[in-house]
Amino acid sequence: MIDPELMIRMLIVGYCFGIRSERRLCEEVHLNLAYRWFCRLGLEGDEGARDMARDIAATDATSPRDGSGRRSRCCSPISSAS
Repeated sequence: MIDPELMIRMLIVGYCFGIRSERRLCEEVHLNLAYRWFCRLGLEGDEGARDMARDIAATDATSPRDGSGRRSRCCSPISSAS
């Protein structure tokens, strides 16, 4: 499970710096010290960012796709969990 505070902080970073891809955002947070500081991640471990990247990959593999090959926006992992 992803820490909600970490996810919100990462999404704020993505919004402010124009990072639209969640996978790219995970990579950037992993590499950029300023992003890591803002997301309150330590210098040694990045378990939170890795968990988020793993969950994104799992969601991509199981989510329905529309005709263009993109994920359908009508179904989210939150709504399918209930």
